[in-house]
Amino acid sequence: MFIRFGSYTVPNTQLHNTGQQSETDQRPLTIRPETNILETTKGIELFIEMPGVEKDRIGLTIENNVLTVNGSRKGEHQTEQMKYLLQESCGYDYRRSWKLNTDLDTEKVAAQYEQGVLHVVVPKKEEMRLRTISVK
Repeated sequence: MFIRFGSYTVPNTQLHNTGQQSETDQRPLTIRPETNILETTKGIELFIEMPGVEKDRIGLTIENNVLTVNGSRKGEHQTEQMKYLLQESCGYDYRRSWKLNTDLDTEKVAAQYEQGVLHVVVPKKEEMRLRTISVK
């Protein structure tokens, strides 16, 4: 099965992309973070790019086998002592969701955030893992 992520099509039997960008032009802007997804013999790993987000402003939830990540990057605001001459960077939110297959163990998800990348590991259920059987 092939899943479409942005303008790329990748083979993956574990995920279905359900992420959507904001339908309105309200602030803060909602951005769908770029993501790399790997399948291993033990499960799947997601590498989600969320630069500028502090670790305590990241949320990761699973509900009805849908994994959702969100985060918020604070923007700088003008003060009486500081006035922007040009402001190309602003605060925005990240949000993206994926439908997980039922052969993944959603009770054992692990996540780590480092240098702007959220690394999420979703293991396969034990009975679904590849096993090698010796022939006698």
